[in-house]
Amino acid sequence: MKLFRITKILTSISLIALSCSTLVAPVPVSPKGGAVVFSPTPEFVWESVADARSYRIEISKSQNFNEAIDTVVFSDTTFVLADTLELGSKYYWRVSARSAQGDESAPSAPAEFITKEGIQILTPAPPDSTNVPIFSWKPYPGAQSYSFSLSRYADFREILIDTSISSTSLSLPDSLSPATYYWRVQAFSAGQPASAPSKTRRIVGYRLIETYFPFELGMGFAYEYSYAAGELIMPGPVYDTSVLQTETLTISVKDTFTDKGRLYWVLSDTFWDIGDTASVKDDSLFSLVYFMSMLYPDSGSKAFSTWHKSSYNVTYISDTLLISYVEGSREGSFYDSIRIERIKGKGAVRQTRYTERLDGGTGKHYWQTSLFELSD
Repeated sequence: MKLFRITKILTSISLIALSCSTLVAPVPVSPKGGAVVFSPTPEFVWESVADARSYRIEISKSQNFNEAIDTVVFSDTTFVLADTLELGSKYYWRVSARSAQGDESAPSAPAEFITKEGIQILTPAPPDSTNVPIFSWKPYPGAQSYSFSLSRYADFREILIDTSISSTSLSLPDSLSPATYYWRVQAFSAGQPASAPSKTRRIVGYRLIETYFPFELGMGFAYEYSYAAGELIMPGPVYDTSVLQTETLTISVKDTFTDKGRLYWVLSDTFWDIGDTASVKDDSLFSLVYFMSMLYPDSGSKAFSTWHKSSYNVTYISDTLLISYVEGSREGSFYDSIRIERIKGKGAVRQTRYTERLDGGTGKHYWQTSLFELSD
């Protein structure tokens, strides 16, 4: 009798636990019913489910959800897609609920929606580098006006220009400051959206060849290189030169660099201002001391590289960009200083480096210095 009663109690507890873990499928609210959405990143809304800890959304072009976009959303019942959907396409979506124990409901019935076709952009072509762009796009059927937006951010959280025009092209009254920008355009009719926003297009408000870091395939540089080293006799100091050499180093920019898949760094929006510091990046066209050994790999020279990856001070004197670095102390066991001078359109016109070190075994001080100067 006791065994029967215990078994009955345990069975009841199991049934209660099973019933508590059963989640009903959520109900999609929007978009649904073949609704037309005017965004490649629409917002999805569904009804909440009791005891649901999170929800899983599937979005696909197929009703059987082959190759679906699968996303987990914690607690909230709304979700804005980060991935850009293809405009002018039909999509299906469904959502399921998950409990804190990991149980998952059946998915909801598929909801259908269509992304409205967007405007086709003509100019500037991607990616373009100019500070006097002419924005243009194809006319959209039924459009009475177009809304143009320009921002420094791809998500347009801060908009620099937001204007409505009737034509299919726009020129700015002033040139763009050197930076990376994002823009898009949308058609309107009777004050209501007639199209989805165009694809977001990036534009860079400067030409590399005119910057402090000029870059153009095929361009070349010739540098006069001087190097000296020896023992530093203290006190004094007396520089006992044991090595002295000079030569001309010719560097050409070839497309071997693009083979490394790093050419997109030329469109970096990194600019340095007075008092800023800039970290060295091996894979950046804006590398500082690495500007020769990394940007021009065909040079075969390591003379421009350095072993440390610390920050460099950036200052301006007249039209010259100065990039400098100092480590250690001349009174200590190690001292290293670097100074790079850059001019717009020419790039690095001069680089100097001076190093001192103490040999712990012999107690002797050694020094070395190098100078690169751009030939006229």
